Amino acid sequence: MEMRMGQTSSLTSEGSQMGSVPSIPVVRYDSNWNAEKFDSILKKTEGYCQIMLSGTSMAKSIAARNFMDTLTQAQMFIEGLLEGETGSPQRPRLREIFGGDCCRIAHLLGILESKGISAALNDFPNLKDNSKFTQCRNQCKALVEILERMGLRQQLEEARRRARCHAILEKIDNHDDAQDPATIAKMEELFRIFDQNGDGQLSGDEVKQFLPVLVSYVNDENKRRADMMGCPWMLTPEEMIKDWVRGKMDPDGDGVITLKEALRGLKVIVDDIEVKPEVMRKTSSLESRRSSEVEASA
Repeated sequence: MEMRMGQTSSLTSEGSQMGSVPSIPVVRYDSNWNAEKFDSILKKTEGYCQIMLSGTSMAKSIAARNFMDTLTQAQMFIEGLLEGETGSPQRPRLREIFGGDCCRIAHLLGILESKGISAALNDFPNLKDNSKFTQCRNQCKALVEILERMGLRQQLEEARRRARCHAILEKIDNHDDAQDPATIAKMEELFRIFDQNGDGQLSGDEVKQFLPVLVSYVNDENKRRADMMGCPWMLTPEEMIKDWVRGKMDPDGDGVITLKEALRGLKVIVDDIEVKPEVMRKTSSLESRRSSEVEASA
């Protein structure tokens, strides 16, 4: 998949113009910060991750420093929120922002524990042991412990599994050759996460757990594409995505997904929603199906 954020060139240009590596300002915690603010921090962090993994040398250097600064913002957000509700056993704001499906903290932990990011930071020895990374990770662990005490252990485990699966899907997405051994290995790794009895196929609850993860990934990519292109009308309804994903993964409709079906369907799914910067349009069977249904209902 192409670079989603469109940031590599702009960061490279910025670095060239300034003659030094710029850093983003770290703003102190504000009690008015909310879920949208943390989502903004996550989005920036993820963007810098993408550049660290696939940008030019100069862009990677800039992104690595800014990545550390966004980690500081995330750490300060969590720390400030925890301190602000120290005397409140119910912790309503913490529950509102990080409770529920626990996806926000799982997303950040997935970034911090990414082997790819760890390897990318090896190129910058002065940042590898940076205290910002350690402080953010420790603050996340403290938050996880509190969420578990609040009875959200199961939600946390599910959110972390979903975040891990999304990371694997993104790696599959970034491989152009579906027959490449590395791509196949990642597909098999994802399959094994859900093949709980090890019988080489997914059925029953395994399918019920597997398909929503794929739907979630496609839905996120769908939203990212529409946002990048500034075309909210291009969003495909989630129910349609669910039907489409099931059809690709279980083409014979028998309720069982074999490894062969998974290998064939996964690459189609992760490649289907793709933004090509040179043409800025979507070409996929999912979009064709959506258009056909819209025309049929007109």
